[in-house]
Amino acid sequence: MEVGELLGSGRTADVYAIDDERVLRRYRIPIDARREAAVIAHVAGHGYPVPELYPDAGASADPGDRVLHLDLHPDNVMLTARGPVVIDWCNSQDGPPGFDCAMSAVIFAQAAVDEVEVAEVARRGLVALVAGLGSAMDFGEGLDRAGARRAADRALTEREAGLVDAAVELIRGLR
Repeated sequence: MEVGELLGSGRTADVYAIDDERVLRRYRIPIDARREAAVIAHVAGHGYPVPELYPDAGASADPGDRVLHLDLHPDNVMLTARGPVVIDWCNSQDGPPGFDCAMSAVIFAQAAVDEVEVAEVARRGLVALVAGLGSAMDFGEGLDRAGARRAADRALTEREAGLVDAAVELIRGLR
């Protein structure tokens, strides 16, 4: 397989063109990508818009659990000719849906409390997320778990990790 042009780089991986239809994701950290591929195949089987992969994956023994992305934000959604595709499933695991929503809220809130140019856009996205969930999705203890998990993320800089407490408080203020 010939690797082509570098299309993008994230915190842990680089994405290269292979041809007009396919890309290669090459991790820069030690990670077993087979787990991510299995999760992608599983959620694809349920109609979720993900890159096309073929391995099989199991599901949780708890009937209330769902497949959680745990890093869902605009940078992990690619717009393609067939519609949006959710990428970067290496953090995924089974669990309660509120935890996944709480993780996305914390990620948006981190950007909202930061002094970056996207802070206002992130704040509007966070407000829409929380309002859209309404009482139908209670983060419960998921918000505290999400904050702790995000703060411990080794891919974050020290400054980014330092924004997590303020992000969690912003979310609490919106609920």
